Amino acid sequence: MSWLELTIQTKESDTESVSDFLEQANAVSITWKAADEQALFEPDLNTTPLWQRVEVNALFSEDTSMSDLMAALRREFDDKTILKSSFKVVPDKCWERVWLDDFKAMRFGKRLWVCPTTMEPPDPAGVIVRLDPGLAFGTGTHPSTALCLEWLDAHVQSGQTLIDYGCGSGILAIAALKCGAKKVFAVDHDQQAIEATQANARQNAILPEQISCLFPQQLVQDIKVDVLMANILAKPLMDLAKLFKQHLKKDGLCVLAGILSEQVESIQQCYVEQGFSCVDVQHKHEWARIVFSLPNTLRT
Repeated sequence: MSWLELTIQTKESDTESVSDFLEQANAVSITWKAADEQALFEPDLNTTPLWQRVEVNALFSEDTSMSDLMAALRREFDDKTILKSSFKVVPDKCWERVWLDDFKAMRFGKRLWVCPTTMEPPDPAGVIVRLDPGLAFGTGTHPSTALCLEWLDAHVQSGQTLIDYGCGSGILAIAALKCGAKKVFAVDHDQQAIEATQANARQNAILPEQISCLFPQQLVQDIKVDVLMANILAKPLMDLAKLFKQHLKKDGLCVLAGILSEQVESIQQCYVEQGFSCVDVQHKHEWARIVFSLPNTLRT
């Protein structure tokens, strides 16, 4: 079976109305993406900003009359709304398998590898995390995730305990255990992320007693760890500074990522005010990783 893909460029203000029209025209799927190079990194809470120019892609069954659809589209919208339009025939594929074919083994640091389940690791003697792309965030391809994996490869010590706050796919939690951590608490507010972490842990032969997957409200106050790692966004990182402090042991380390380079100073100021000391900042492209220590005399 094939599909007909209609691609439309429109303005941000018209994206919803164009998408509603396509849905009423029996589109089986509709996706939005940037029609130019404009980037959106960290929106305000409870907002869904779009690009100034949006590309709307809609899939229709192969028996759809594209000429009738385009005529109806032109009757509904003028050239100020439909800036560009085109369509093509798309052969049906196993799209998950296409994605996996493009996902290759990646090394982080000296010994840590993230490999898809279908591939033999390039270095069988390395530390191997088996992971396939899925719905939950985190495969190592994003610079902030890469920064965290590189830190784990270089710094995790045998027997340490760790919180992975915002665990997503569980990649950081699993990597920490593979690198020698004794116990990891994987925390996320998303049920899908919890389930993905549990499934990926089983796939990597992680024992149930090595990892606890928790919602934030289940992270009780007496859980204190050697390392707390959070690869989320700057605003929640600042909001969570006091909570993170409560869950660190004396001389514990707080490893933060998901931070744009221009946000580093604000994060540093927030955590220093909570009694942390900044011990390291590393950058990869426009993203940064900050490591804070919590001296014993300042911990409450």
